[in-house]
Amino acid sequence: MAYGPYYYITDWKNEPSQETPINRTNLLKIENGIKEADNRIVQLDAKKAEQALVNTLVKEITLDTDTGILTVTQQNGTVTTYDLAIEKVVANFDINDDNELVLTLADGTQKVIDLTRFVYSVDSTSTIAMKILNRTITAEIVDGSVTMAKLDASIQMELRQYMLDAQAARDMSLQYQNNAKIFRDQTEVIANEAVTDIAAAGGRVDETLTEFNSLLMNGYFNGPMGPQGLQGNQGATGATGGQGPQGIQGIQGPRGPQGERGSDAVVTQTNGNYIFQIRDGHLYVIYPDSSSEPPPVHINEAGHFIVTF
Repeated sequence: MAYGPYYYITDWKNEPSQETPINRTNLLKIENGIKEADNRIVQLDAKKAEQALVNTLVKEITLDTDTGILTVTQQNGTVTTYDLAIEKVVANFDINDDNELVLTLADGTQKVIDLTRFVYSVDSTSTIAMKILNRTITAEIVDGSVTMAKLDASIQMELRQYMLDAQAARDMSLQYQNNAKIFRDQTEVIANEAVTDIAAAGGRVDETLTEFNSLLMNGYFNGPMGPQGLQGNQGATGATGGQGPQGIQGIQGPRGPQGERGSDAVVTQTNGNYIFQIRDGHLYVIYPDSSSEPPPVHINEAGHFIVTF
């Protein structure tokens, strides 16, 4: 801080004047002035700059406006120069017809800068389509352009597995198709043979039924009549009554000889009324048109064929 004046001198008077006596008051004033001077000297010494530091302080600065050289002189006499290169300062600039930036320096020289070095261009490929809109560059993947090589290894492995599975399924489908064609051809052959067999069997059934009805009508399956009972005494002739009940059927005659086996069937006769015939792997029951109902037949749990009369 700045110091102000502290001590003011006393206008001492010589004897015999009594205006400025040498007494305690005036002596203390002198002492206080000396003390204040001492304090200020101590403070100045404590706050003073070191000589080594002062020597590095700038004493003088000069600038040559023609060369742009700045000269700095320190307290110890050291001189340092700095070339500010103000002659290289851009005084003007322009853009020529070749899209080049022309800088005119303070010394009149020119520096040409190719502006294309600051412009970035983008090219689209078959995979990536580049776009520039409002100074924003965007890239988009072209639909259907990503190949297997661009996919992650795990995705490639999974897709290849799908391809192998699809190929295996295709091969199996082709095999099933070939098998189905073979089965269809075999089925057509079997169906044609079955139609032929059914037509032939139908003719034989008609012949068998005709022969069976003829034998039945001629009594071929009937046994001899049983013996007649004894005639009782004739009673008185009474009034004509109603018709009495039919007599008991006579004893059935012996079974006739079995006919010869047909060319493709087995025929058997039972009870004189039915014929069982095995033909084409099927069991046929043949009975006359005059019969009321066919015999009840079924297959039991043991797999036996049961005929109930």
